[in-house]
Amino acid sequence: MTQNKHLFIGFALVVVGILSFLGYSYYSTRESLQEAIHKHGPIVENQITNMQNHLSHTDVTIVPAITKTTPSVIDKTTIKQDYQPTETEKLFFHLMMESLKPKPLPKLGPIISDGGIDWKRETYKAFPSREPLFPGGTEQYEGSASYSEQFYKQIIINLSELVRQSSDSPYRSFYQETFDIIAQMQKEDEDFYNKYDINKVSLSWSDIHYRGTLGNHSTVPQDERIVAYIHCLRYSYFHKLDERYVMEYGIGDGMVGFNTPCNDPILSSAKLINVGVSAAPAVLNILEDRRLIIAVDEDKIPSRFYRYQDAAVEILQRMFTKAQRPFPIEIPQGEFFSQYIENQTPTEKQRIISEIKQWVGENMKPQPPPETDNDPK
Repeated sequence: MTQNKHLFIGFALVVVGILSFLGYSYYSTRESLQEAIHKHGPIVENQITNMQNHLSHTDVTIVPAITKTTPSVIDKTTIKQDYQPTETEKLFFHLMMESLKPKPLPKLGPIISDGGIDWKRETYKAFPSREPLFPGGTEQYEGSASYSEQFYKQIIINLSELVRQSSDSPYRSFYQETFDIIAQMQKEDEDFYNKYDINKVSLSWSDIHYRGTLGNHSTVPQDERIVAYIHCLRYSYFHKLDERYVMEYGIGDGMVGFNTPCNDPILSSAKLINVGVSAAPAVLNILEDRRLIIAVDEDKIPSRFYRYQDAAVEILQRMFTKAQRPFPIEIPQGEFFSQYIENQTPTEKQRIISEIKQWVGENMKPQPPPETDNDPK
């Protein structure tokens, strides 16, 4: 009996020890997570080194980037309605979204300028552009270049960890797709600024110049400028309207009203509109382009983004304001194009895009002169 009693006591001590260890591990993990949230830098050194190696590029080529990645469609029917992301998943997701969330820019004062753009109101953007050698010289450029590099690096580091930590998440394919897109955009930025400078005018650009020739009146051919303007869509400005991010001046930045292009528009979206028919084929090529411009739902998992394809639809509508028939689709109030089109089946998406291309094709054809009554009176 005494021996059994000793065995029972020993067994109880072992159980208590195991429970104590598990409790310590649990609280230690939570404490580490909270500390990581506070520091916003929860990646170990070897992971940073691996990502830096992944982002080192030797070949530099400027190409019209068209991202037609296969959308990581999240089949809502296969996701449990009560699925809750883990603490780790939420941590790294929100760290990534914090970078892509539109940041408010300082107001410029009471002056309304730049082709009718009102810079007084709260203006937002997410992706940082690199400022040219004007007016702050080399020091200013190097500072903004470093900020741009750190911006991409931090997103990529957190996305990398998010993909690694969420192997069981139904949203993992979405995270992986976002990682691939951001890594591509980082490479594009390096290539772009190795080749071009952007002449800054009041938070935006007057035009594209070959690097090192700013002020020498170098001429970049129009086809090449169109590609550069499309690249610069990622630096677009937004304002809030009814708690929704809206591309600055309805994407008609620099336009006098909806139908009247400004002679010298400021922002890249307006420049594409101003180029007109010549830019239409390049804009059509980004109808399936899922590169990011800003985060429009920063707090939801998975989030929703304003993408290049959204900008393409808005640009095309404003490029052909005198179209004979209405634009093929009507975006429901309060939705972005990406949200609308990603809710369609693959067949329906292709049908919508084909209709838009057909509509643009009709409007690119020379219009016959109006009929006149030549009958003698």
